[in-house]
Amino acid sequence: MIFYIIGLFIFSILITLSVPYFIPTHKSVEFYMSLKLYKLALKLTEKILIKNPDDYKTYILMARILEELNEIEQAMMAYKMAHKKENLKI
Repeated sequence: MIFYIIGLFIFSILITLSVPYFIPTHKSVEFYMSLKLYKLALKLTEKILIKNPDDYKTYILMARILEELNEIEQAMMAYKMAHKKENLKI
């Protein structure tokens, strides 16, 4: 009985952590950032940008992640791209 409960607990944790990965949204990126899983969050931003390359908010999220990973030059490029995409919308 105790193994069943432990198994269900582990299963629920795995589901909770993996579901946002398969549904890439801004909220799922922020979820992984809150858990300090920056590389995983970066992969999600790349998936979002493949679907919608003109989404400037995703570039901003990507820049924040790159800052946390200490990739300052790439973060600056992502901020510049966000600025460029935002101006295209206007």
